[in-house]
Amino acid sequence: LRREFSRLLRKNNRAEPAVLYIPDAAIGEGGQEAVLCAQRSAELIGLGAHTVECLPLKSAQPSEIRAKLDTCDAVYVDYGNTFYLTYYMRSSGFAGLIHSAVKQGILYVGSSASTIAAGPTASIAFWKGWDDPGYGEEWDLSSTAD
Repeated sequence: LRREFSRLLRKNNRAEPAVLYIPDAAIGEGGQEAVLCAQRSAELIGLGAHTVECLPLKSAQPSEIRAKLDTCDAVYVDYGNTFYLTYYMRSSGFAGLIHSAVKQGILYVGSSASTIAAGPTASIAFWKGWDDPGYGEEWDLSSTAD
């Protein structure tokens, strides 16, 4: 997987590939933003990224997300709480923006929560039984059509 990520990251033949890192799912599992950003940045640089920008969706505006997507080659969305991630992907506007960006050639990489959240529904996360659905929290999806 590491070799394939490195190969795909360089598919646009850019000498200095840029990655946008989305930590929200891991934050939803109790991860600390600064620690996550530092760890994942080092890992992604080790896989061939020249620069890594960390963008928590919880505090991001659509215009900021769009600007970051316009300047990156890949987006790495961390694993963690599917419901937390899905809520902030939708409320920030990222969900719609990333679909357009992928159609234009940006690489979307993730695992577990981030792959579920990229789909049409987060309901499959109930099957895992690992994620706190956040009932009563800001990111509670139970009142949505999901």
